[in-house]
Amino acid sequence: MINVFQPSLGEAELNAVAEVFADNWLGHGPRTAAFEAEFAAHLGVPADRVVFLASATAGLYLTTELLGLGPGDEVVMPSISFVSAASAVASTGARPVFCDVDPDTLNPSAEQIARALTDRTRAVLVLHYGGGPGDIARIAELCETRGVPLVEDTACAVASRVGPRACGTFGSLSVWSFDAMKVLSTGDGGMLYAADPVVAERARRLAYHGLAQSSGLSAARNAAGGGPDAAAGDRGAEADATGGGPDGTGMEPGSPRAAPGAPVPRPGATGARVPSRWWDLDVRDFGRRVIGNDLTAAIGSVQLRRLEAIVDRRGEVAAAYDRLLSPLAGVRLPPPLPPDHTTSYYFYWVRLDPRIRDAVASDLLGRGVYTTFRYPPLHRVPAYGHHGPPLPHTESAAEATLLLPLHQGLSDADVATVAAEFRASVEARTPARPTGLPKEGVPA
Repeated sequence: MINVFQPSLGEAELNAVAEVFADNWLGHGPRTAAFEAEFAAHLGVPADRVVFLASATAGLYLTTELLGLGPGDEVVMPSISFVSAASAVASTGARPVFCDVDPDTLNPSAEQIARALTDRTRAVLVLHYGGGPGDIARIAELCETRGVPLVEDTACAVASRVGPRACGTFGSLSVWSFDAMKVLSTGDGGMLYAADPVVAERARRLAYHGLAQSSGLSAARNAAGGGPDAAAGDRGAEADATGGGPDGTGMEPGSPRAAPGAPVPRPGATGARVPSRWWDLDVRDFGRRVIGNDLTAAIGSVQLRRLEAIVDRRGEVAAAYDRLLSPLAGVRLPPPLPPDHTTSYYFYWVRLDPRIRDAVASDLLGRGVYTTFRYPPLHRVPAYGHHGPPLPHTESAAEATLLLPLHQGLSDADVATVAAEFRASVEARTPARPTGLPKEGVPA
């Protein structure tokens, strides 16, 4: 089967995992800190603004807490979004308000967002569909003018930019996904960015039980003159259960961190008196445990170093589809990007006659090519209580769009097979004289 999504993992990732095993510490530690710093450098932001998490969904739920959403509040978002975005909002008692999207990019425009804003709007949450930045710069300007926080769901756009500026840095808060299907994959994992360092610090606390203090061993070491946490990583109060990590240190999210293998001062080394009851808790927020860990962070660091090559190959696949499927009567390909936009090539989507879309998908599946549609419109989900105006472009996209396989593991032969099978199915199933359709044969 030629998969629509597929990660690319190899010896370098295995070696990184082996090093974590050799350290005998799998939890939140120095490699987590290193991955956060590397990802922050990739974005061009300070390292203390990013927090490695268990998933992007965890990040979306954290954003709703950081924004203080509650009953009566509204959050504007495109209906073509991932389910966890709307669920995170709805879980607070706030209401997701769905807007339409551009018929070509499937991203919302600033004008579509503006039409959905009310005096109850507490945030705007946008997705970068397929990895394209969309109208994010103008949406950010709109939100700033209206005084509404902007949250970016950057799950699809890990390498996407507008000019030199990374997607995910336009908003007050942003999340990235590193799950098994993403361009950069750690199996499961996510990253949260907060533009405000105070908010970032609170996010780090909320991600680890709301704890503000060092783990017991770190607190004891600091008081004994070991320096501010003087430890290699963030491991939290959980380190008390084991006496710390491979070097006997205890660490917590938010503490200063050093590289793996750095020498660690021991409690009492300076002769200072060690305090008693270092195991007491200082809970500043009612948090949960959604932190990332060194095992997945080690994979993430390797994947980040490979990211440019991964995206380049995905771009080659997309360009090949453009050549092989153009022209094809009744099919609309992804639109060209504006000159200053860079995409992550997460999706390659095609629009075709809705009367044959499902049949074409079935044909391809029977011939060993898996396709799908992302994302089913959220305004159709009764649980979210949509009672707004019609969303014609969203409805049209849901009936006419199909994602073709796009990942760095595809060979040239795979791409040629997908294109040939898709072309054959479309040509065989296209009605001889379609009616009621635009010139391209695809609903606008």
